[in-house]
Amino acid sequence: MDKIKMCSIDEMRCFGNDDSKTIYFISTTDSIGGQKVVKIGVSGNVTERLKSLQSTTPFALGLWYSFDVDEKRAFEIEGYLHYKFREDHYHGEWFIKSSGVDTFVECHKNEMLKFKNNYLQNTKKRKLFGIEIDSIVMNKFLCATSLVKAGNRKRMVDGKAPFRLDSWLNQKGTKEFIEELNKKYGKVKTKYGRNTWFHPLLFIDLALAIDPKFKVEVYGWLFDLLIKNRNVSGDSYKQMCGNLYTRHRNKRSFPEFIKNVAGKIRLKCNVVDWQEATEDQLRLRDKIHNEIALLSDVLNNNDEAVRIALLRN
Repeated sequence: MDKIKMCSIDEMRCFGNDDSKTIYFISTTDSIGGQKVVKIGVSGNVTERLKSLQSTTPFALGLWYSFDVDEKRAFEIEGYLHYKFREDHYHGEWFIKSSGVDTFVECHKNEMLKFKNNYLQNTKKRKLFGIEIDSIVMNKFLCATSLVKAGNRKRMVDGKAPFRLDSWLNQKGTKEFIEELNKKYGKVKTKYGRNTWFHPLLFIDLALAIDPKFKVEVYGWLFDLLIKNRNVSGDSYKQMCGNLYTRHRNKRSFPEFIKNVAGKIRLKCNVVDWQEATEDQLRLRDKIHNEIALLSDVLNNNDEAVRIALLRN
């Protein structure tokens, strides 16, 4: 155990690769010799693992706690936990349910709750064929699991067999396509909780695989979700520039003036690169553009119009 790698709680989250394993804490429900014991292990199916353990254990067992991790790190994390609680070792992979073990579980639960709340705050929902599909604002990833549900609803209406995501991901062509996307865009698929998430380009390819006609519907849905706000902001920018230019006395200095205004708006929206901006940031930019355009008409003073619009938002 001298080479055990330390693992932080941040590494023990359910935001891993597509293949995940579960770290479980299965505990005796009653005390054994005055104390409860807990088995800390790894499994791909905790329910079946609990049944298997119960069939060979004379004491009543229950799942105390569990969390998903990247399959590649699962046994490393399991080894770390065994090492961390070595002073509470009881037998094999069983440990005394000490205050140290209890504190770890409670701490991890709290961290996961924070993580879940952050996820909820950074996702957007939009319906497709009656199914709500989440998108993660932070990285624009889309829920492939929900897309398959929506696609299968359409396939059922058309009298087609259900589409299986796992089978499609295991196809040679799909693996090669993902590999090429990874080279250009970085990781394009991930696991978040029990759902699989895709980069928009892989999401579109999945739609085509589900049904070629379905791809047209998804294109329209994706446009509304990811592109429409950016185009609207682009139009509002032209309107703002037009109004400001009309009232700018020294036309030669206008390029420098509008560059300065754009910088202030970017700072107000807390954006470095507009291509990486969230939908909320794009909406704020659009709102500021429109207010500057309106105020410049009313006040007939560009500097004051910009100042007031930025103060109001």
